[in-house]
Amino acid sequence: MYNLGSEGTSLSLLEAMAAKCAEIATNVGGMTNIILDNYNGLIINPDESELYLALEN
Repeated sequence: MYNLGSEGTSLSLLEAMAAKCAEIATNVGGMTNIILDNYNGLIINPDESELYLALEN
């Protein structure tokens, strides 16, 4: 068994938003307080295949 770490407010995410980069975040920690799915970014499950699909999109 393993623990998934989480982060409260991601400074990297805020910096990416300020730089007008595309944001893809997982639904872990405080990311869902910053990103509104399909509005100002994408929220995905922490899964390799979902990341691949989000990047492709």
